[in-house]
Amino acid sequence: GAAAAPPPYQFRGMILYYGKHYIALFQSLDSGSWLLFDDSKVRVLGTWLDAREHCTQNSYRPTLLLYEHMGGAAAGHGEARGPWGG
Repeated sequence: GAAAAPPPYQFRGMILYYGKHYIALFQSLDSGSWLLFDDSKVRVLGTWLDAREHCTQNSYRPTLLLYEHMGGAAAGHGEARGPWGG
């Protein structure tokens, strides 16, 4: 059979919330480790499993998921263009 096409979007990170407090969780493109951004601190959490466990233990709730389009035209939209069609 034909090889499956790679997904058009890659999950890159998320904003989480708990008790009037927001944090951001993103994967480093350099190391692959998951990073926790909390006010003025940045911590390396490690693998996705480490990051997931940290969020679960601290009752953080995902509020906004962020994805990167991995190239090519978006389905049904033709060529990518600027806001004025150029």
